[in-house]
Amino acid sequence: MTEFSNYTNNLSKADFSHAERAIGFLWFYGKKKLYYERTTSDLASDMSKAGFAHENVSRLRRRLLKSNFVVRGTAPDSFKINHRHLSEIENIYKKYDKTFAPKINENIIPFAWVKGTRSYLIELVKQINGSYEFGFYDCCAVMIRRLMESLIIEVYYQNSREHDITDNNGNFLLLENLIKFITNDRKIILQRKSSLIMKEIKDIGDTAAHNRVYITRDTDIKEKIPRVRLLIKELLTLSGIKP
Repeated sequence: MTEFSNYTNNLSKADFSHAERAIGFLWFYGKKKLYYERTTSDLASDMSKAGFAHENVSRLRRRLLKSNFVVRGTAPDSFKINHRHLSEIENIYKKYDKTFAPKINENIIPFAWVKGTRSYLIELVKQINGSYEFGFYDCCAVMIRRLMESLIIEVYYQNSREHDITDNNGNFLLLENLIKFITNDRKIILQRKSSLIMKEIKDIGDTAAHNRVYITRDTDIKEKIPRVRLLIKELLTLSGIKP
């Protein structure tokens, strides 16, 4: 049984409406990076293929429009998870996603820093610590970069300023520009060395993701662990994310 079929099977045992199941599908898709938005007809088809009763597309659309848990996507007639309600959504649906996770030590980021917060942050920290523990150093570098990028965005959500870091199409700025923006932002006070640490994390993550021949080594990451922790703790504090 696949992760998705296991999840939908668990979901079928809960007393959810079609719209609530559709939101559950959107949450799962986002968490697994399958889709970040889905049209109403696609959601109705997805649920039908998963074994749920067929839902009228127009009715499903009307019900989704009434929900605070989703917002309109960029594609016509599409929906995506409302980031402002992500924690509440995760508390509802995460118990139906029972995936296996090996025991992982706190190699880089302490789990206590994200415990009880947002499930995607918990998963990122697990992957960072786990990939380092099992010697997947390229993966580890990329995931540290991603955690930093996510937390910079969270800082602006915390201050209701997410529009300051989006382009004219509503997409978040690239990481290079996010770093420039936050380090020059007079409304956000960073520690003196934070901008340099951000650039270090970006560089090692970019190399791991894009360099054709270089393989990230243990020492590339190990020497940066104290500075990574310093920055991640700072961004967690600025974003208001507390365990």
